[in-house]
Amino acid sequence: MIKTAITLLQHPHSDKRRRGAKMLRKLQAASAGSLLLTALQREMQDPRTWETQYQMIMALGACGCPPALPYLQTLTRQIFTATPLPVADVPGPPPTAAPS
Repeated sequence: MIKTAITLLQHPHSDKRRRGAKMLRKLQAASAGSLLLTALQREMQDPRTWETQYQMIMALGACGCPPALPYLQTLTRQIFTATPLPVADVPGPPPTAAPS
């Protein structure tokens, strides 16, 4: 089941990637942490996929991926028009204002 979930993270459709993240979150698959982080970094390029981003962030937490913390903390300092970060309650300083 972990292999299937990891494969879904590479799917061209966001709903399938979201499904893979949900599966990994439920399984708490520590071995998938680095792959989830890579998938999230790719996913953050498209603001329309905020629901998938949210599931990936939550899966990273459930999987226990300490190497993801610096990246997640940098995300908390950015301003997004659609973002899962406040919902996911990622610890870190409040976002700074966007440069004018």
